[in-house]
Amino acid sequence: MEPSEKRREVGKECRKYEEWTKKYFFIEWKGKAPCLIFRETVAVLKDFYMNRHYETKYNAYGEILSENNRIKQITALRESLQKRQMIISRTCLSHELATHASLVVVYKLAKHNKPFSNGEFVKECMHATVKITCPEVEMRHKNVSLSRRTIVRRVDSISTNLADQLASKIKKFDYFSICLDEGTDVVDTAQMLIFIRGIDRDFNVTEELLSMESLKHTTGEDLFRHLCDCFNRHKLHWD
Repeated sequence: MEPSEKRREVGKECRKYEEWTKKYFFIEWKGKAPCLIFRETVAVLKDFYMNRHYETKYNAYGEILSENNRIKQITALRESLQKRQMIISRTCLSHELATHASLVVVYKLAKHNKPFSNGEFVKECMHATVKITCPEVEMRHKNVSLSRRTIVRRVDSISTNLADQLASKIKKFDYFSICLDEGTDVVDTAQMLIFIRGIDRDFNVTEELLSMESLKHTTGEDLFRHLCDCFNRHKLHWD
């Protein structure tokens, strides 16, 4: 399609929405057509559905307005919708930033083996620092949740995300090797650590902890069984 044809199609779409706005109080908003009065959208972007919505909902409302008042009302309603959407967008962004900040702190706590109860103390320090250095953004930091319960959820979320990333990389491995090591947890329970190193067709090398298996006994049979279970979970195959 030539550029001129594309411009004609875009212009045609704009004129179509302008007609819908004048006739039915519908506007184009991010690929959808919400009505300015009830903030509802139609199932299909066609004149028939908008006309039916208009006649069902507020035909009498539109009829009592003069042409000039109708245009003024459309302008006012459009501005109101835009302001509302801006407030919603800012609120969503604020929540996203607070969640991101919470995840960063939780990741640091988990990486350095700090107790989850330290989260609230970290938040107190953040709040005290920001109150002095940047008081204008103090309220933003109050929304950063670092309670023990939240930290547990965040750690689970980070763990799942990291596992998904590793699983995605494993699917692209052309070759891989496995390394085993032994460790203990905080109560001295034996743990088998399984590391994987793989390389893809672009020669990108990945080396990560694949799994950690608790061992009640350290016989060769137990090691082999745990290794096979790990391979099955991650869909790895022996060559």
